[in-house]
Amino acid sequence: ELNRPKANAIDLTTSRLLGQAFKEFRDDPAMRVAIIKTAGDRFFCAGWDLKAAAGGDEVDGDYGVGGFGGIQELRDLNKPVIAQVSGIACGGGFELALSADLIYCTDS
Repeated sequence: ELNRPKANAIDLTTSRLLGQAFKEFRDDPAMRVAIIKTAGDRFFCAGWDLKAAAGGDEVDGDYGVGGFGGIQELRDLNKPVIAQVSGIACGGGFELALSADLIYCTDS
């Protein structure tokens, strides 16, 4: 579960942690499906954490394994991923949802 109040924005550390989690999911035959879920219901994910970027959290093109959010560039991931979207998915958060094989949304 992505739990970064207020808007579940993704900073460099979070992107790299997500990438490692998706890599482990890809490589573990016992894991059959992944669900991207976030805390709260106001924002699914607001994308890149602009406050962290303004504070010096630089990427230099290396978001970690899988690219931004850990999944966009993980082309050899051949297992289903479900995005459980509750709230606003904007910017890179929308990209994260679109990277899933199935998007399950609430009415909000």
